[in-house]
Amino acid sequence: MNLLPKSFRSRFYPFYNEVYLPEHRDPRTVLFHVIGTVMGLVWIPFATFYLHPIMLVCFPIIHGLPGILAHRLFERNEEVGDLRINRKDYPNLWFVIANHIITFQLVFYFSRRKLHENNEESVR
Repeated sequence: MNLLPKSFRSRFYPFYNEVYLPEHRDPRTVLFHVIGTVMGLVWIPFATFYLHPIMLVCFPIIHGLPGILAHRLFERNEEVGDLRINRKDYPNLWFVIANHIITFQLVFYFSRRKLHENNEESVR
């Protein structure tokens, strides 16, 4: 099941496979992106529940800072710069969507892997 429209997928997935994934080869960078995505997903209901304006304003920082920090520390790129939000070659929303996709792919992969390991142990 794919929730993205087909017209969007035909443009997005070449970007994801040819631009996004090659820029995220270091596992530490991916981990920081996953942490930022998860923190952002937790922050939304938290900030909505408390309805404090500062909490809502802090969302982009909570969501994006780990990834920006990871690129600065582990995967520097002179061509596009460390601050990837300034890129104009692709929409910023595509990078946000790609962060969520890689997060959900990793969660799915590790949950399936753990399930597979548990099944193998129960067979033995």
